[in-house]
Amino acid sequence: MNISDLTKASILALLSVTLLSSCASSVEVYIFSRGVPADEIERVADQLTTEGFDVKPSSIEIPESITSNSIIYSPIIIDTSDINLTQSVLSSLGYSNVSLVQGAEANHSYSKNNFGLYLINPNYTPPEQQGVSLAATVLSDLSHAYYSDCLDIESELSLFSGGVAVLAVYDWDERRSRENSLTVAGEWEADREKVALNFFEQGAMIFQHEEFSGRDTYGRYRGIKLQVKTNETAFSNCNYQYTNYF
Repeated sequence: MNISDLTKASILALLSVTLLSSCASSVEVYIFSRGVPADEIERVADQLTTEGFDVKPSSIEIPESITSNSIIYSPIIIDTSDINLTQSVLSSLGYSNVSLVQGAEANHSYSKNNFGLYLINPNYTPPEQQGVSLAATVLSDLSHAYYSDCLDIESELSLFSGGVAVLAVYDWDERRSRENSLTVAGEWEADREKVALNFFEQGAMIFQHEEFSGRDTYGRYRGIKLQVKTNETAFSNCNYQYTNYF
């Protein structure tokens, strides 16, 4: 082998190493999501992988300051062809409005060889907030003054939105020819089916609640029935009803 052949071999070896290094240094795309289904993340990741990106989905929570679909990249990137390609891929997948953020956001920052893609479902509500919202809605819907259907006593149950319950019981004393009254306070909570009352030392009660509506000679009405299911108190097993005409 002569010198010319050695030189050619060296050049070819150098080119091979250069090409391998180029292939190994594909741009990394970190995908973060909030409220986006896993199959949708996979769809986006597959398309970006097809375009030559090294896609890395992440389970880390998105900072609260990021509120819309975004691409965050380093300000040292001069050639934005990879960013433009990503925008094009996202557009083909239905993501028409993707914000570009040059620099850091919260504690998220990138180098010239990677950037972050943030996908956010605007209609997503975290489960813990859903529970709070549901509980608040149920309490608000059931916060009324209810009157008993018992024939032997008159009773009123008031449920306040703050979780306070007040039970007033009125009983006619035939021997003394006067009305006796008893008022006790407690707390209440509810879900979509039941109302649970706790009167502390007097005990607890659980009611099933259901809505009703109709029309009579006074007009249209709707209301809520409370049907007693469990009674650990000394009070009568009265059902209660709230009716509103409109």
